[in-house]
Amino acid sequence: MTGDAAELIGAMLGTLFLTLGVAAAAAATLRAERRDRALLWFGVATAIYGLRLIVRSEAVHAAVPLSPVWWRTAEHFLTYVILVPGALLVESALPIRRRDLLRLMWRANLVAAVAAIALDVRIGRSGAAMPLNQAVVVANIAVALALIAIDARTRRLTRDAWIVLSGVALFAALALYETVFGGVFDPIDLEPFAMLVIVGCLGYVVIKHVFHSERRMAAVGRELETARRIQQSILPRGAPSVPGLAVATHYESMSEVAGDLFDFVVTPSGQLGVLVADVSGHGVPAAIVASMVKMALAVQEGEVADPGAVLTRMNRALCGRFELAYVTAVFALIDPVAGTLTYASAGHPPPMLI
Repeated sequence: MTGDAAELIGAMLGTLFLTLGVAAAAAATLRAERRDRALLWFGVATAIYGLRLIVRSEAVHAAVPLSPVWWRTAEHFLTYVILVPGALLVESALPIRRRDLLRLMWRANLVAAVAAIALDVRIGRSGAAMPLNQAVVVANIAVALALIAIDARTRRLTRDAWIVLSGVALFAALALYETVFGGVFDPIDLEPFAMLVIVGCLGYVVIKHVFHSERRMAAVGRELETARRIQQSILPRGAPSVPGLAVATHYESMSEVAGDLFDFVVTPSGQLGVLVADVSGHGVPAAIVASMVKMALAVQEGEVADPGAVLTRMNRALCGRFELAYVTAVFALIDPVAGTLTYASAGHPPPMLI
């Protein structure tokens, strides 16, 4: 293979990595589940690596008329920086228990990158800090291999972990060899091809993990929708019809499932009992407690003449039934014939009569 052909292939691989990395990072930002950062750091690291291949290609230099100093500076700066998202990708993708050390590793890489760039600027020569970068590369590979070896002794690695480790081992071996000895395989640079292998391995595992997370989130969404329908079912289907009263309601929860509740009790004598309650917290646990509150009111079988006694009996029925939650409530008894409203409150904001 001639040098020109090798340069062209390097530029094409760089463009492929850059496009793939940008697409992966964009997909990560659009995902519903943002806590999983593996796809994001995979995209950032791949994009930086692809950009590094592009700026070091003589074919690109010939097409874009920038000074050789600019191209060398860009290549070295990208070389310094790429270790940071690389370490973050290892932290988020590999099933290693000692994530505190991996977290320390990417922070050390960040400090080393800033120091290397500052040293190049200080000396006024691009690449002056490459010996420091070589030491950081060797340290990263040594720490990652040590953590993997320790972890493999305490538990069995998964199939996905072995796939990633195979690609990482190939890339690490070639990257380490090129870092220390440099240019052994000129004019062919085998490192991009090893990167292509590791991108395939990491891409397979990360995308598989992303789809698994999306399926889990979809399942949770369906469960929340079911819980929301159940919660809606415990609310009154419509306003009660009581002679002498016009009743209107509106319910809108802050989240898919909440702990707010209202209910009505119509007495044989034409009085209207109104319960408004609020369970602490949000989500499914609060909705479950809200259903218990409704049952505590329902079992009173219309004995609602005394609002204070109603809340007392509800408190007695609910006390000790659940942990890490509490309920505030107000119960009002409206007599349209006498034109009176009697209420009792249990820690709830005071009702207002207009």
